[in-house]
Amino acid sequence: MTDSIDLLGTGVSERALEALAEIQRFQQVFDDVNWTSSLEPLAKRRHIGFHLTIAAGKLARIEERQDHGVEADGVVLDVAADLLVYALQIASLSGEGLGALYRRRISALLANEVKHETFLQGTPTDSRTT
Repeated sequence: MTDSIDLLGTGVSERALEALAEIQRFQQVFDDVNWTSSLEPLAKRRHIGFHLTIAAGKLARIEERQDHGVEADGVVLDVAADLLVYALQIASLSGEGLGALYRRRISALLANEVKHETFLQGTPTDSRTT
């Protein structure tokens, strides 16, 4: 039974990844019906990047306000939902399943194969080389 398959010792089952694939299919249908766009895939991905930037700005604003004692958890939850939508859309535009991408990312993290882009050796943003 697929319910009991533990993905790499993380507790993530194959069934959960299949559910994510179903959500991705729904998002694709939703987008096809509700968002008519003449943009090519690369332009769509760029446009989604703008929305990701807006979401990051919302999160930064929320956290800044929280530093001053203003609670805004509802907005945080909206941003979380938006991030899932954008992840589903980007995966679909790339022709990949988000579940497969997630599995690969978790596998790389568990194998300690992922390095934060900010600290890649030799890049201008590498604080260790300056």
